[in-house]
Amino acid sequence: MELFISILVIYVLYAYFKNKKEKEQEYISPTIQITVSDNTYYSDAYAPAPKSKNKSKGRWIQPGEEVSINKKTITNGLFYYGGVLKSSRYNDFDSSLVDDTIPIKEAHYTFSDNSLGYWPWLNTLSPKCRGAYIDWLASDRDMLDVPIGYLFIYFYGIERRIIKDRKDGLVDNAELGELCTEIERLRTIFHDNRSFSNYSSSLLDYVANTSPDVYSIPDDEIKNSVYSDAFKVRLARIVSEGKPLPAELAYAWISNHPDYSLRTPSRRCPDEFKALFIEKYKDKYQDGMIIKPNKTKLRLHYRPASSSLEYFEYGPDGLCDPSVLTGPTNKLVDIGLECSDELDAYSRYLGKKDTTKEDLEAVALLPNSLIADKGIGLIEDLKTWGKNIVQNNEGLTDVKEFWNLTNKPTPAKINKKEQELICNLISKSGFSLAPHPVLHGCKLNIDDKIVLYEASTGNPVENTPVFDDVAIKLRLGAIIASADMKIHTSEVSYLRDMVHSNDNLTITEKQSLDAYLKWLLNSPSNFNGLKAALNKLRDADKEIVRKMLISVALADGKVDPNEVKEIEKLYTALGLDKANVPADIHALSSGKPTRTSQKGTKSATAEGFTLDSNILELHESETKAAQNILNKIFEDEDDDEPEEDKALQSLNSEPNLENKALLIYKEISDKDTINREEFEKICSEYGFFVDAAIDSINEWSFDNVDAPVLEEDAGNIVIDREIADELQEIES
Repeated sequence: MELFISILVIYVLYAYFKNKKEKEQEYISPTIQITVSDNTYYSDAYAPAPKSKNKSKGRWIQPGEEVSINKKTITNGLFYYGGVLKSSRYNDFDSSLVDDTIPIKEAHYTFSDNSLGYWPWLNTLSPKCRGAYIDWLASDRDMLDVPIGYLFIYFYGIERRIIKDRKDGLVDNAELGELCTEIERLRTIFHDNRSFSNYSSSLLDYVANTSPDVYSIPDDEIKNSVYSDAFKVRLARIVSEGKPLPAELAYAWISNHPDYSLRTPSRRCPDEFKALFIEKYKDKYQDGMIIKPNKTKLRLHYRPASSSLEYFEYGPDGLCDPSVLTGPTNKLVDIGLECSDELDAYSRYLGKKDTTKEDLEAVALLPNSLIADKGIGLIEDLKTWGKNIVQNNEGLTDVKEFWNLTNKPTPAKINKKEQELICNLISKSGFSLAPHPVLHGCKLNIDDKIVLYEASTGNPVENTPVFDDVAIKLRLGAIIASADMKIHTSEVSYLRDMVHSNDNLTITEKQSLDAYLKWLLNSPSNFNGLKAALNKLRDADKEIVRKMLISVALADGKVDPNEVKEIEKLYTALGLDKANVPADIHALSSGKPTRTSQKGTKSATAEGFTLDSNILELHESETKAAQNILNKIFEDEDDDEPEEDKALQSLNSEPNLENKALLIYKEISDKDTINREEFEKICSEYGFFVDAAIDSINEWSFDNVDAPVLEEDAGNIVIDREIADELQEIES
């Protein structure tokens, strides 16, 4: 009896320790610790797997085939199931094989532990992780909160089916198409995961290149440019066949090129950037750029996501690899830079807090060609309103009427931002306006009149010497013409003639000056504060204004007594002797008469003497000086509007409440990024909290370049180098 008991005890102890050892092998597999960018991952990919007595060959489960595992019924298929499925890389079991004979514990699909490493193998997971994966397989597989390792194990199976089983003749075209559809579905759900996006994109590229009759990728859907095998093959075939490069493919080539970094607008407003790039590319190359074949041969490489599959080379033979060429990419980069320039203001606006693409201010900053494509309601309403004003009211309206169409509160004053908004919206609606703040040097006020007109297509109007010369004469002419409280037809005709007879002006310049003259004649100048402004002029400036006044007074060939009185008043305001007015008029009008018209001039006759317009021509520097003088004269003396474009504060000034944050910025401005803890130490030295410092620095940056210079990202403070460089330029 005692012997029996002893044998029983020995057997129980043997069974206990044997079972304990098996569990330790099963549950406590050694892990590999991997640290990447301060993130630690654990992998059991090479740890001993639990022993399985399942000798059934692993097989592919098709959709619709019902399989029950650990009380879960799976009907969606698309995984390998069984006990034996060799890896082509390590002569071991496949990393995606589902073996239901090894321990599986029930768990929710969101469960994970350290056994779910960076490169997971299903059979080396803990029983609960295997249970969580089975729970996910039994679902619709569309939950965003699933640990990404389970998604990859599932993807490993699809990858093996496409690469190995397809090569072995086990997958027909219909099934291959269904597998591609499943990958696209997963990409739609898990598009934010960069790793999965890259691996899945690579697999679809492989299918597109090896089975183009089953799956193809349109040019406008090719991603990652030179990283994409589908892009390389498509580009190589086009070049080899001597065909033009399509616009969509040109965009794909440059949008993510590793050797070129397009500016912020390409990232902040990618849809608008792409549309503008394609438009400009087509304008420049019509059907597309022709690229000559190069000597470098195309070699494609496939790097599997699954460690059960081997790296391999594949692809069509005999094709060149144009993706390595720098000549075409330089040309495409130039187009990209043009697009960035045109979208710069729009992009910076969107970089501000609490802004959207639907904001009126954002719409007003879009290039005109993009406006036309969007069919924006307000712009369409402005077009209708503008046409009515031009057709029925000779283009005359006022700022307030226009502003009411925006449905924004009417401002007490038109500051710089409102002024820019008005000009931009009128331009986006297909019209131009006078006075234009830049071209005509006139500030808009809410009660002022404006003139709308439809400008001809052509080069934009700029402040050329000829344009400025005529504009200043029109401005002074309107003063003198309205001096007698009545504008005579002959005076208007002469002023218009001054515009249209000048062959040095373009059509668009003449249209702008015509509208400007109409505005001048319908908006008498405000002489409040004129005397005080004139008294501030230097003697040389006063002489320029004097000559212009007499010249314009004589423009219609005669001088009305009321005009003489007005000139006398202006002489007095200039501190000149008004008794000299008759002599000055006589001196200028007594130049040698001639009836020979020269280019850009026209002779005029009236009441006893002939005046050649040549005598009205001033030296270019005098014209520009007079323009600047008048711009200052006609500014309202009581205008207390704060100046919005403040000069950049010096970062070297003495520390105070206003510039301490800028001293913080100075310490980090040459960096690309700084750890938040290090940044916090710097801030504390100046008595700032981190968030307050960032807000203050970004507010200062907005004041100067309309964009933030600092951003927080994953515990770091990132300095936008483009914005930082621009701020440095302004300071310099």
